[in-house]
Amino acid sequence: MLESETSGEQLQLLRTIVDSHLTNGQTFFVPWSDKRALQSILLPFKELANQGVALEFIIDACSKNVDLFMALTKNGRETTKKLGVFVDCMEMTYEDAMRFYAKWASGLEEVSADCVQQRLSIFLGRGVRAGAQMRSVVMRCPEILFMGVPQQMDLFWENILDFFTLNDLKKLMVNSPQICLMSFEEIEEIYEYIYFHMGIEPGELAESKYWHALELDQVMSRHEFLLKTGKYTYPDPKKPQLRKENPPARRIFDVDELEFATKVGCVSHEEWVIFQDMRKQEEILSEKERPYERIKPSLRKQFERRKKEAAEIEMAHLVAIFILLWKIWKTRSVAGISGRSQVIFLLVFICRYLDLFTNFVSIYNSVMKIFFIGSSIATVFFIYFKFKATYDRNHDTLRIEFLVLPCLCLALLINHEFSLFEILWTFSIYLESVAIMPQLFMLSKTGSAETITAHYLFALGSYRGLYILNWIYRYYLEDFLDIIAVVAGIVQTVLYADFFYLYITKVVQQRRNIQLPA
Repeated sequence: MLESETSGEQLQLLRTIVDSHLTNGQTFFVPWSDKRALQSILLPFKELANQGVALEFIIDACSKNVDLFMALTKNGRETTKKLGVFVDCMEMTYEDAMRFYAKWASGLEEVSADCVQQRLSIFLGRGVRAGAQMRSVVMRCPEILFMGVPQQMDLFWENILDFFTLNDLKKLMVNSPQICLMSFEEIEEIYEYIYFHMGIEPGELAESKYWHALELDQVMSRHEFLLKTGKYTYPDPKKPQLRKENPPARRIFDVDELEFATKVGCVSHEEWVIFQDMRKQEEILSEKERPYERIKPSLRKQFERRKKEAAEIEMAHLVAIFILLWKIWKTRSVAGISGRSQVIFLLVFICRYLDLFTNFVSIYNSVMKIFFIGSSIATVFFIYFKFKATYDRNHDTLRIEFLVLPCLCLALLINHEFSLFEILWTFSIYLESVAIMPQLFMLSKTGSAETITAHYLFALGSYRGLYILNWIYRYYLEDFLDIIAVVAGIVQTVLYADFFYLYITKVVQQRRNIQLPA
């Protein structure tokens, strides 16, 4: 009866494998007298034989690998399903699938066939082709079949699409599939440094197979070393030859330290070791909480603007503030000064420099931000409290809500990025362009302005006019243009046009106070 239900060859196959392991000191207890149990044990061997796998191969594979034999006998149905998934998705032969399973049996036993299929589908659904390409991905990182959580792996690839195009993502999946098992936050931090601070494009980075395997400190160390040896320059869109002269990402990240130092940096390995030691000492002294400024990809425009404005000295505006404060303190009077304009300027600086507590550029930059906010608060205090008796409230009547509300609406509609800080920055730019209108309106109502007040207004007006020239200069030399700032500067300069004419003809040429025509 047993011979009719189970092949004598397969039964002999089982005996041969068990005897082979017994010879090697491993004992397996097989229920030889239990027909039902024996049928269950032999079922996966039957299925493999039906798929054309030679019995001799099965004997050899199971005799040499105890994990494969245990998988087929203890959980045969699931094991053969997994082998079938490998054959279907990776175009393996059953023999190759069994060899692969034997090598990674300890991990594959922890997951079901459906889970393996789900993991492969994550890659197949994003452009990786079934067959040789999928097989290449799995061979590069077999752990993707049993490590991590499928939902988190899928979410990782979804999140990283913020950095890479679909084509580049496919390259990344093929070259570095193991990346999806890593922490997205760690990868994001490394990517941000490579993209923003090294200027390496996503397409080039996707060609590198091991950039993610380096720690952030190692990436920064290699970058700084290449900068100091003159082997790397931040890419300039107007000078494409610089990018060509830089070593590609795979040469920077995919080689060991010896090859990096001697072949990429073109120095001795000893010099590289000395550089690393010196860098560690510098890090200990600096004690920075973060090794570099974190930049979200969606905020690159804001980063570029801040980076380029970091060294910017708003000297014209600075001079205007000093003139105003000196005039108020010396005369003990705020006559001729529009309190409404100063309130608007205070609102401008608060909105623009609200990132004072979240983004550090330099000590100078932080001091200047504090100065602009503090000086505006002091000016408003002088006008409305300390010297309020001299404030010409009757002529300072332009309603500021007619300026603030349109600028706020415009900032919500036209901005670089719909985020809190970016909208506040845009709002401050729009509002600053019209902040002087209450002052000019007051001037038109009174019909005159003291010479010192005229100097203040001229310095304030020339500040944005000079900015227009500054933006033009940057566009041609640095390929950077912020259209919002340029348009706002033009609007502000146009508002001053009539005042500039009176300033030149009355104050500069005739050295008199400004008197408007009746």
